[in-house]
Amino acid sequence: MKKSTLKLMLLILTMSAIVSSTDAQLGKLKDLKNKVASKVGGGDRDAFPSVWTSKTSSKANIYSCTSPNGNYALTTSKTDMSLIDGASGDELWYAKFKEATGEVITNSNYQYVLWEANTLLLFDSKAGKNDRIAGINLADGSLMWTLDGYQIPKKTIEDAIAYIPEMKAFAFSLPAKTVMIDVKEGEVIWETEEFRGAIGRHIYLEEEGQIVMINFMRGAFDAFAAGIENINAIAKLDIRTGDVIWKTSHQGFGGKKYITKERQGDLKIEGDRIFVIYNGIQVFDFNTGENVWSAYYNQDIKILKKPAGMASGLEGGAGRKLSGATYDAIADPLITDDAVYVVLQEKDKKVRRKYLQKFDLATGELLWTSEKINDAKALPRLALVDGVLVAQIGGLVNQQYSAMLKDPVSKGTYWAHVNEWVWVGKFGLRGFNADNGTEKWNSDKFKGAITKMATDGANVFAASNKYFYSIKAKNGVENYQVDFKATKVGKPKFSYDIGEAVTIMGTKGVTAFQKSNGETLYSSEKIKKIERTYERGGKLYVQNEKDDLTLLDLQTGATLGTVKIPKHNSEKKTLAQAAVGGQGNDEQYARIRELSGGADLTEDGKYIFVFDGTKIIKYQAE
Repeated sequence: MKKSTLKLMLLILTMSAIVSSTDAQLGKLKDLKNKVASKVGGGDRDAFPSVWTSKTSSKANIYSCTSPNGNYALTTSKTDMSLIDGASGDELWYAKFKEATGEVITNSNYQYVLWEANTLLLFDSKAGKNDRIAGINLADGSLMWTLDGYQIPKKTIEDAIAYIPEMKAFAFSLPAKTVMIDVKEGEVIWETEEFRGAIGRHIYLEEEGQIVMINFMRGAFDAFAAGIENINAIAKLDIRTGDVIWKTSHQGFGGKKYITKERQGDLKIEGDRIFVIYNGIQVFDFNTGENVWSAYYNQDIKILKKPAGMASGLEGGAGRKLSGATYDAIADPLITDDAVYVVLQEKDKKVRRKYLQKFDLATGELLWTSEKINDAKALPRLALVDGVLVAQIGGLVNQQYSAMLKDPVSKGTYWAHVNEWVWVGKFGLRGFNADNGTEKWNSDKFKGAITKMATDGANVFAASNKYFYSIKAKNGVENYQVDFKATKVGKPKFSYDIGEAVTIMGTKGVTAFQKSNGETLYSSEKIKKIERTYERGGKLYVQNEKDDLTLLDLQTGATLGTVKIPKHNSEKKTLAQAAVGGQGNDEQYARIRELSGGADLTEDGKYIFVFDGTKIIKYQAE
């Protein structure tokens, strides 16, 4: 081999080693940038491939949904039901209620599926307290059992049932008592009048043979029927007999969200303490039920943005024209190894002044209270960064409601069932000394919006309508600001912390900024007008204003596939047809579950099922 050739090879190897060393020093940031560069503009896919198209024999106007694992699709109406095989699309069975039950039940407006138990519960509402419950085996559509003599809490049926898989039974909460029912036999295992009201959360304790349950009141009738001693109760019961071991009062707990039916709050047991996390924190002694300490607030935001065109007076009949709630406006408690930070508020008419408090986690001792934070109608996030408690003021909050609207053409009225995200200001960030609660800095740079703040070990990141900011948590000093308008993705909306970068979905597209220097990793205008997002199996799906469903790669901004959702009439219903709750209504399934538009996702995010009347299409997302 010639010396010149050898020298050239050595030079190439040396340069390769230098490049490799440099790349290693740049680390994941460069890898991420290269990944983005290789995919943006070339990684988009227009549509997911369909696996099969099927047709259900059921009228399919109450339930149209899939099991969490996608093995089955269930469709029902008030009079019939059908089960579709998720793998093949074949209809496994179809049955009319009157034939399946031997005319025990011919019509059911209220239904509840227990996928874990492979059971469909049918409720036949009759006069007085003679409502009938039937258990249907989803394996073949056959009747397993019936129960009579219970008054069903109709519009809140999903809040009345808590399935206990370890017992193969479900607790059925009634205004006057709670009943534990064997899901396969229909036998009443026990019932108690000592614990009433809807079941918020429960913890099954197999070794102790006990269950801890917390309730909440669904309304004034629940509170009246339950009695003073049962309003807002938490109890430990013997799982075999239903005997109450102890029962005590709590300050408040929530049911499922109004439209999407996601559970609110949490119930945890750590050592000899029970933690109730909802609108603050409440701590109880596991052995006695004694309230050890609490830091609780009443949610002050109802419905922020009333829809245009609401019916008024007696239009559409007497009764409420608007009902619902607002969520994610106040931060959950921030719990560390030895302390908990909580957002509290003053009880006054404006209810805009908030303050922060720090408690000793073990004893509940109040360690400090911050100065008042004015004009903070929403304070949705807390983060502990570099010894500083950072509070986000204002942001994007979720409101879910039903409103009676006037149709401008027919002049009639209809119900709109809405799940939307709205901005609540003022907007800003504040830093507090975590040791004593004194304010260290206040940033009011955020004009028109503030996205969900992201953090690293020393900094906080968020965007306004104009700029994307990096701010030192220690002192509030700005590291940099990047022109957000230059991304051409419209105004910011949803934000995701993806480690070394922050992805922001705007009204006209999606963009991402590198945390280290604010460099724009990508900007894509492929998807616009995003209204909702859903996470499944580590995948992020977004829905636009037409309910079309798209899988988005947050790292690159590429769209990995889209499903067009058929337009339904689920937003426009007559007064006679409309209601919200577990019963569903004609074509209203799109508004009583988490996804909008008549689509369903498997829990691993791999498959999408679209329900278009009696037509069902299964799509593969990967």
